[in-house]
Amino acid sequence: MQAKVFLDTAYAIALIIKSDTFHKRAIRLADILTRQKTHWVTNLKLEDFILNLYLMLQ
Repeated sequence: MQAKVFLDTAYAIALIIKSDTFHKRAIRLADILTRQKTHWVTNLKLEDFILNLYLMLQ
């Protein structure tokens, strides 16, 4: 069974905004979750779009 992780709006913002205080941490976490093939669950379709775009760019 594939692991699922809930990622909130603050994470999505930190992931895409380079000046965000937590940007580097968000990138590291994204790399870890991607390597582990974790399913990312969010609360908004916009976040799904942003996170999928990030994954495609990796």
